[in-house]
Amino acid sequence: MKPILEYLDDFDFSSESLYKYGFISFSVAFVSSILFTRYFKRIHSIQDIPSKWFNKNKILRGVVSSVGDGDNFRFVHMPLLRSLVSLKFLGITKEDAKSSFGVRLAGVDAPECAHFGKPDQPYGPEAREWLQKQLTGKIVRIQIYQKDQYDRAVCMVWKKGFFKWKNMSLSLVQHGYGTLYDSKGAVYGKYLNDFIKAEEIAKASKTGMWKQSKKRYMSPKTYK
Repeated sequence: MKPILEYLDDFDFSSESLYKYGFISFSVAFVSSILFTRYFKRIHSIQDIPSKWFNKNKILRGVVSSVGDGDNFRFVHMPLLRSLVSLKFLGITKEDAKSSFGVRLAGVDAPECAHFGKPDQPYGPEAREWLQKQLTGKIVRIQIYQKDQYDRAVCMVWKKGFFKWKNMSLSLVQHGYGTLYDSKGAVYGKYLNDFIKAEEIAKASKTGMWKQSKKRYMSPKTYK
């Protein structure tokens, strides 16, 4: 082997060469940083999400670890290829599941389950059970819009299917377990008209919570 000093003798220390090597090193480090952030770095809590991701409505892939109500769940971020398989094949532990953050379905409102000393709203448990069957342990994509007052990410959510991704806000309304969310700060993406039409159809066909009489029905907004 050649001594290290002999290698140094062969090295070009001219200003032009040093600039070239420096530029290459910087480029490699810069690209590596972008690739790591985009494809490998996991988001463990909502505090980890950069503010610019909300501004850009960034899309993340991951797995639903649990469902809390008819319109919210816990999301485990699984970047790159790790998001392409289900929870059980990843060997995710309980500790991994704790490294999650709350997600609120954008644009819709489901009947309330018991909390803050109030009993279940009619169809609240049914809405939660429906969402549990749909999402628990499933791969989803979330498009981030904003944080709500409970420190959850308000997102448009799609569930991975065999041939396409299903919009879960729209599906919730279609099954009669959600209504249009019209409080301050509501976001709908490009789906407002779809939500309105789906709600009209669900009402007309008395699907889900719309089986109730008009006198008995109370919107989730009013119930809160």
